[in-house]
Amino acid sequence: MLPYNVPFHLVGIDSHLLRNPLAQAEGVVEAVSQNLPAVDSGATEEGVVEGFHRYAGGNDNGVRAIDIKAVGDAQLARFIKNPANSGKIMQSGLWAYTRHPNYFGEVTQWWGIWLIALAVTDGWLGIIGPITITFLILKVSGIPLLEKKMAENPDFTAYKKRVSVFVPLPPKVIAKK
Repeated sequence: MLPYNVPFHLVGIDSHLLRNPLAQAEGVVEAVSQNLPAVDSGATEEGVVEGFHRYAGGNDNGVRAIDIKAVGDAQLARFIKNPANSGKIMQSGLWAYTRHPNYFGEVTQWWGIWLIALAVTDGWLGIIGPITITFLILKVSGIPLLEKKMAENPDFTAYKKRVSVFVPLPPKVIAKK
């Protein structure tokens, strides 16, 4: 049993990860599947040009995904830091287009890594990484857990009707009755 009063957050470890076996298992699966594309790095000579194009496309996708994650996280951090927002749901910036921009960025980044992995022999086998993280975030521990917590907020119902759960889309216009 780990001591709960240890300030794990000071070294970058969220204490809920230490208490939640599901979160621990997800971390193991993520670490293993993330490294699968790197297993085979032997690109053939004739595949170098094709590999470069796939790398460039995957890298571009990955950079944009990191931007989405970083902007979403920064917006949320700034929102949470403001005491006037206590008990409110973030609904501006990227959060006006998707309820989970940081998760969208995370998943998109994984698919970009897989595109890069296509440049090497058998790189397509690395598809297990993005499929796994997409499944975990959409169906297991990411979005479902947060949506359940957010449902406790009375403003969530309207937000949920108006804003896409995952893929950034223009918000729906809801007619007031």
